[in-house]
Amino acid sequence: MTKRFNELEPEGSQLLLAQTEIRDLMVTVTAMREQLELMTLDKETSIQEAVSSINDEVRQLKATAVALREELEILQIDKEESIQYTERTFRDENNQLQEAVAALRTQLEELHANK
Repeated sequence: MTKRFNELEPEGSQLLLAQTEIRDLMVTVTAMREQLELMTLDKETSIQEAVSSINDEVRQLKATAVALREELEILQIDKEESIQYTERTFRDENNQLQEAVAALRTQLEELHANK
């Protein structure tokens, strides 16, 4: 009977070791699962922050594009107004010069006619 008890003891010891190893593995798996969840959460947070940052940058770029477009339109209108003003001034000056030439021609003709 002593032999049988000694023979059972290693099996009981092996069972205890196996149970301890299983428990340790379960603790390890749980810790690894928690670490994986934290890493996944960190990754998702990083992605959301990156997307938010990119969306902010896109909004800023769109606003800049709109402001530049408006400024360009204003500059174009100013340029057109300046051209129109210059053309009008040129026409007025040209008309005045033509009137002056006509008046001088008339005076010259009168001088020639009076001689």
